[in-house]
Amino acid sequence: MDEPPETFDCTVTDWAHVYELSRAVSEAVRDAEFEPDVIVALARGGWIAGRICCDFLGIDDLVSLKIEHYVGTAQKGEEPRIRYPLSEATVGGKDV
Repeated sequence: MDEPPETFDCTVTDWAHVYELSRAVSEAVRDAEFEPDVIVALARGGWIAGRICCDFLGIDDLVSLKIEHYVGTAQKGEEPRIRYPLSEATVGGKDV
């Protein structure tokens, strides 16, 4: 495995920040009068925010999508790719 670079651009966050961002997104969804049936959260970083949004919006269905853009620690690949896509059975016919 390659050594990670000494520095790289990233956002360091904490639980309070994720909670506040999730609240803001949920309020925007509510203000838009959109009523999703399911929330899609990104694996490896977005699932917890998705779960919090489900709580704020009263939604029971949360599904995960994995997108890979890194090939190692802090080393970007050429293009992002969907590693585990959503199935039609999971989101088909639903407001997402």
